Amino acid sequence: MAIRHKQLSLTIKIAGILFLTTLLFMPTNAYAKKPSIFVITDDRIQIHQQISKQLKQSLSNTSDVRILHFQDTSYQQIIHDQPTLIITLGTRSSRLIPPSSTPTIYTLISKNKSKEISTCPPDNCSIKNNNSFFIYLDQPLSRQLKFLSLLLPNAKRLGVLTASFSENSLNRLKKISEKLGYSLKNKTINSPSDLSSQLNTLINDIDVLFTLPDPQIHNIHSISNLLLTTYRYNIPVLGFSKSYANAGAIAAIYSSPEQIHQQISDLARTILISPESISTTHFPPKYFSIAINKSVARSLELHLADEQLLKSQLLAIDE
Repeated sequence: MAIRHKQLSLTIKIAGILFLTTLLFMPTNAYAKKPSIFVITDDRIQIHQQISKQLKQSLSNTSDVRILHFQDTSYQQIIHDQPTLIITLGTRSSRLIPPSSTPTIYTLISKNKSKEISTCPPDNCSIKNNNSFFIYLDQPLSRQLKFLSLLLPNAKRLGVLTASFSENSLNRLKKISEKLGYSLKNKTINSPSDLSSQLNTLINDIDVLFTLPDPQIHNIHSISNLLLTTYRYNIPVLGFSKSYANAGAIAAIYSSPEQIHQQISDLARTILISPESISTTHFPPKYFSIAINKSVARSLELHLADEQLLKSQLLAIDE
């Protein structure tokens, strides 16, 4: 009987050692649940499709990533499923998010639109317990003006057209342009019929037309006339997107879908791994590219530096 007892005791000890050894060498993801990420998108929009696909590829190694179309997702579903992190693409998706403690990254929205969602001012948003994070589409005005100083160093008189949507941006532009030594002239557009007359008034007193992303001014109905008018007067236009440069603006700073995806995935990993290291909740585009319309530049008899040289110079002075 004593021998059997010793054998049983030895068997239990061996089994215990084997069990602990198995735990020691077991992959972490075999017993630890992955964080869940909801990417809420409008899958009818090509850039949304592209970025959501890239996010799933880049984040699936460490997280359970689900791509949800905003029209097929309900407020109640988000509350019920309780994801670890939510990423929204575009304005429509952002409106779906319930007020909760779930960290949420709002992307593909303008700085002006973020104010409709934000719980703190964009320029003073370092609240540690704020779980709303924003990555803007808009390039920083300071970056654009510094780029302009490299692109056209002799252009000191800026013109800008604004409407109600871009009013807040105008106030910031005035401060930054004055700081950088520019003279800024502005004309306000109260209705679409004002555009032509206000542009013609403005164009006589400026060296370059600076554009703000305002859909009331720069849209499919107005952009051709605006570009043709400025071209007729030999006034270069600084655009705010690659498509604007392709259409006839002399140049633009923009972030590609790949660059936007990279910034979103970087921030998502930081939120999941070390949220305490984040000191702000509002982010301008971190990665960017430069587009130059060389054909328009030649027509205006402007000799511009290469895109890569301009970018390296801009990176050296951009803060």
